[in-house]
Amino acid sequence: MASLGIETGADLAAKDIAFLREHFGSQADYLYRAARGIDLRRVKANRARKSVGAERTLEKDISSGPALREVLDRIVQLTWDRIERSEAQGRTVTLKLKHDDFSGLTRARTLDEPVRNGAMLAAVGHALLDEVLPLARPVRLVGLTLSHLDSEEAVSPPPAGRDAQLSLL
Repeated sequence: MASLGIETGADLAAKDIAFLREHFGSQADYLYRAARGIDLRRVKANRARKSVGAERTLEKDISSGPALREVLDRIVQLTWDRIERSEAQGRTVTLKLKHDDFSGLTRARTLDEPVRNGAMLAAVGHALLDEVLPLARPVRLVGLTLSHLDSEEAVSPPPAGRDAQLSLL
């Protein structure tokens, strides 16, 4: 692509379909659509949820522990509200931080039992934050996610009978 003068998405979007077909053959239509944000794949709206969380980009970058703990408290509340609405139960809590240079940092902890309430979620989230403080760079985004969700299929017994398919979960 570089030899054709295509080094960015904007460069790719500037090329017409005839040019792309000449140089990229069967991949041309895909490249043409991708550069324009067109995705023809079907949306799978009813797929199983894998996580529940919330994240917020901050108005200004933060590096102090007390300020980050305050932001995390707000994120915990947003996350717990979503967990309650979705009636999810999960065992893995993940803290996501994005620095001012857009580099990311995540920490996760998997518990032996599902997170039962907002206080438990907050305790795990704050413990994860404490592991990374003090930070080398300011943070512009804070997120918290609950995953390793318990599904009905995982806790339901397999069907009876000699042809029953056993779950690997």
